[in-house]
Formats: sequence, structure tokens, C-alpha cells
Amino acid sequence: MGCSSACAVFEVVTTAFGWVLRNKFILNPLHYLDDFAFIQHTFDQCEYDLNVFKTVSARIGIPLAPEKTEGLARDIMFLGFRLQTNILIVSVPPDKMIKYAQRVEAVLQADSISLDQSLLGCLNWTLSIIIPGWAFLRCMYDAMIGKSLGSDMILITREMKSDLEIWQHFINTFNGRACISYVQQNDPNVIAMHADACHKPGAGVFGHQ
Repeated sequence: MGCSSACAVFEVVTTAFGWVLRNKFILNPLHYLDDFAFIQHTFDQCEYDLNVFKTVSARIGIPLAPEKTEGLARDIMFLGFRLQTNILIVSVPPDKMIKYAQRVEAVLQADSISLDQSLLGCLNWTLSIIIPGWAFLRCMYDAMIGKSLGSDMILITREMKSDLEIWQHFINTFNGRACISYVQQNDPNVIAMHADACHKPGAGVFGHQ
């Protein structure tokens, strides 16, 4: 059996490791828990980043799994997504789309679900490439407030079913692909806007801070 705090502890360690890579070695890795990826403009730059990553890992005692280490490529799987940097496309594998559709269908047929069901986790994961989808999960997340994971049940309301029907239609027609957009975050000509779905008056934020 695993320790419930293991992910949090490991995240602290790998976040510190990421800080070292960024601030001491001027690398810019993509990082989630124990997964790291490096994206550069050339193969030489990627090879340099990977070699530094391996050297620093060995130096400070963080073990790497050789069988899970990818080499230089323009088409790789990372965090469950397929990244094709040569055509700037990120996609969800077809088998995952089928699984998501089946889980949405199962919940639409139910009157209630337990909090340990993984539907929200699956759909939330797709928000990495389907940014507007968050607005259609808000009702379900609101219903989780104050509930105990794994024991309490959530009643499926009309509003939730309406949102899930939108997800169902989207998943059944979505080709699973999205464009990778590259935006220079410190570009003064780019305006960053952050907002959230809310049934009451709220606010948006402009800027990078």
C-alpha cells in the first residue's frame, strides 16, 4: 500500500530540483511530480539539457529510470499526451477519449456518484489542452465542497447533467488534437487575462503577476 503523503513529499523534492535546474543551470524543464521534459529549438540544445539533467541528478542522488528516459525526438508521450513538436500538435490518445466517453455516459445514467470516482480527474486532465472546459466542471467541483473523499456521495443535479451532456457531445466529436501555441511570456505586447467560471459577480485579472 502507498503512503497518502508520498506524492506531496516527492513533489517538494522535485520542485526543489526544478528550482536548481532553472536558477543554477539556466534550464527550463516541464515538470509534474517525477516527470520532466525539455523542449528546445534544436537537437543540440535538447541534448545539452538532457545531459545536464542526468549529471545533476547523479550528483545530488536522484535516481533516474533508464527504461523510462526518452531520447531526442519530435514525437513523444508526456503526461499522457502525445506531443508532436514538428507540427505543433498536442493530442489525447484515442483509447483515453473512448474511456472518458464511457465514464461520462455512466455518470449520466446515475443519480449519484462517490467522490472516489475518477471522472473528474480524467476530465480535469484534458483541461491542459481544452482550456474552456473548466467552465463545464464547476458545478461538480462546487458539489464536492465539504464532502469526504471516498465516503460521501454527490447527487447528480440537472445542472451537472447539462454540463456532462456538453462534455459527452464534445468528446464524441473532438478529434483529440489541439495546437501548441508558443507565447513569449515577457513579451510586452501580449496581454494575459485570467478568469474563472462563477454563478455570481466576479472578477478577471489582467497581467502576468
